[in-house]
Amino acid sequence: QIVEAPAVQGISQLGPSAAETAAPTGAESVKPQPGRSPEAVLDLMRTQSSSPSAQEEGCRKLRAFADTDAARDRIARAGGITLVAAAMGAHSSHAGVQESACGALRNLAGNDDNKARIAAEGGIAAVLA
Repeated sequence: QIVEAPAVQGISQLGPSAAETAAPTGAESVKPQPGRSPEAVLDLMRTQSSSPSAQEEGCRKLRAFADTDAARDRIARAGGITLVAAAMGAHSSHAGVQESACGALRNLAGNDDNKARIAAEGGIAAVLA
């Protein structure tokens, strides 16, 4: 039996389920479950920065939360872009972190303000590294 590290269990409980964070098909969109916040995911990413599993799951959750301009702005203002870029740098050899982080940045780049933030906060450099 596979047991997740406590950090991953904590993040898993804060955002959309694995099925909700899977790549959407067709016109489906990814919707977080009610009562869960991107800020809570960001807080756990901050406290579990050395855990690649926690960072991968956190980035996956942020990708799912970043489905509207308001949500994208909220995540960016809470430091999400910086945290995603930091996760990529800290876990540069972890394919899961890189994939999830690129997905999060892709969704966060859905508005012009965040495109500039991603460039300014190291997101582009992290993707190219």
